[in-house]
Formats: sequence, C-alpha cells, structure tokens
Amino acid sequence: MLDCLVTQRAALGTLPENGAVGKTIVTAELGRKIAERHGLTVIDVLTGFKFIGEKIDEFERTGAHTFVIGYEESYGYLVGDFVRHKDAVQAVVLLAEVTAYYKAHGGGPGSRRWTGCSPNTGRISSGSSL
Repeated sequence: MLDCLVTQRAALGTLPENGAVGKTIVTAELGRKIAERHGLTVIDVLTGFKFIGEKIDEFERTGAHTFVIGYEESYGYLVGDFVRHKDAVQAVVLLAEVTAYYKAHGGGPGSRRWTGCSPNTGRISSGSSL
C-alpha cells in the first residue's frame, strides 16, 4: 500500500519534497526501502500510534517534514495528517483503491511481479485519486 500511494503521488506531483513516513521501531524495514527509493525520510518511533501522532504535531510546529503516511506492525495506518491515531477506515479505503487499480489493470501481487502502481493514469481507481 505504501508503494502504491507514494508512486501515485509522485506521478501526480503531489509527493512533498520534505515528505516523511512514520513507523514503529518493531515494524519491518521493507517500508523504509520503499520510502527512501521515493526520496522520503523515514522516522522510527516507539511502539504505539500516539508516537506517530506526536511526530505529526512536531512536523506541523517545525515545518521540518510533511507527513505522508504512518503505519505499524499491527496493521494500523494513517494516510494524511488529519487524524492522530491509527484509523482502520483510511486503511480500508486505501486497500480498496489499490485493489481496484489492480483489478482494472490486470494482475496484482499474486499474479505478476509486484512493481507498485503504474503512474500512467495518475489514479488508482476510476474517479478517485490520492
């Protein structure tokens, strides 16, 4: 989901130059590689979504980074800075958009090499953009 989100935002020109991804210290490092490939800073915080929320507050105060997405090992996600605790609704909507993209364009992680979302359309699914 991270790869699809940042690939689409990069294609649309909406991925911030000072973008940051927040993750907990116990979360796998694959997301770091994806984020860094897109020029994003990865911020590790202690376990608990409140710490990602605190980083969002810090970024707003200092302007050091623009929050892009936060996630943790227990499947919590934040997409955007308008919530300060993990939100299943955002994760479900993002997953639905990623699924719709792959359904519309054929394949997906189970049927072909996973390369992220194609930037060709600038959208993940019809009528919905990131």
